[in-house]
Amino acid sequence: MTGRRRLTITIETDEIIIVKHSSVSIRAWCAVCERESLLVNPEQAATVLGLTPRAVNERLASGKAHAVAVQDGQLICLTSFLR
Repeated sequence: MTGRRRLTITIETDEIIIVKHSSVSIRAWCAVCERESLLVNPEQAATVLGLTPRAVNERLASGKAHAVAVQDGQLICLTSFLR
C-alpha cells in the first residue's frame, strides 16, 4: 500500500504602483488622509489603478475615495484608493 503525501505551497505577493511625475500629478498634503499623498487627475487615476473612469467616479461618489478641488477640476488622492 502506498502512502499519500500532501504538499502545501504558500505564495506571498506584494504590489507596488509606480507613477512617474508629470504635469498632471503632484505630491501634496491630503487633509482628509492627514498625510502626504500623490494627487492625480481622474484619467491618470483610472490608468494607474486599472479601473474605468466610471469606476473611479463611483468610488468618489460613494465616499470610498476622495478628491481635492483645484482650479481646473479635481485631483484624486491615490492614497484613498489604496486603503
